[in-house]
Amino acid sequence: MTARVPSAVILDTNVLFELARPRPEPTVVTALQRISDRSYISVISLAELRLGVEFLEEGRRRSELLHHVRSVQDAYQSRTLPLAATVVENYAVNVALLRRRGISISVNDAYIAATAVTHDAVLFTRNLRDFQGYPGLEAISPWPSPHPDTPGA
Repeated sequence: MTARVPSAVILDTNVLFELARPRPEPTVVTALQRISDRSYISVISLAELRLGVEFLEEGRRRSELLHHVRSVQDAYQSRTLPLAATVVENYAVNVALLRRRGISISVNDAYIAATAVTHDAVLFTRNLRDFQGYPGLEAISPWPSPHPDTPGA
């Protein structure tokens, strides 16, 4: 059986931060090159990127990251997915379901997951555990080895 080739891939914020590193993980860069024509981001990731800039003191790193955020905004201008009513409904239904099951998920991660599910997209993330159990979500890591927080790592 062959793996499903997704028609759309949502990039989690940690993937976007990876690209801001001086030497990003080569397997991540290669994976993104393969799906560049069908990659999207959530407006939530833009907010998280910008917040990351605001937490930094004035200096070179802050300037570099701000430049990266603006580059992402430009590159994904037509591929930034909003919090549409269908996304918000998916979020509310599934966060409530997860909480009833005793599973917690951050607000931002839940919105990103809901965006991926609503758009029938695969989520690229390093932190698979953060999204574990979200109904209907297919999440994969483009990193060569699992994040230390991933089950079984």
